Amino acid sequence: MTESQRALQVMGVTSPDQRRSPRRSVHASGTISAGGDTYVAWVKDITDSGVFVFTKYRPKIGESVCITLDARKLPPNFRNSYEGNVLRIQHCGPGSAVGIAVLFSVLGAVMLRAA
Repeated sequence: MTESQRALQVMGVTSPDQRRSPRRSVHASGTISAGGDTYVAWVKDITDSGVFVFTKYRPKIGESVCITLDARKLPPNFRNSYEGNVLRIQHCGPGSAVGIAVLFSVLGAVMLRAA
């Protein structure tokens, strides 16, 4: 079993990959803000069209959010703030953080280059 398959199995991912563009692992801390409230978030990966984060925040599908990343952990070509809408929510178990897929309002917001 490859590392990616094992990671998907451990995270309980049952949905097929629905990304519109290639993802890039980031693993950086950040925040997710909505409705005047801000919550801690852990960024798993990012693409030109969106980002996937884990957080204790429980948004609704379609909700507008702002994701801010810790710029110290990002490659130089990444912005540190993105706006978008919640596309998918992945529940990971009682009391645990949820995974949130956010579709950027401006597609192509991230330019992914080889590191």
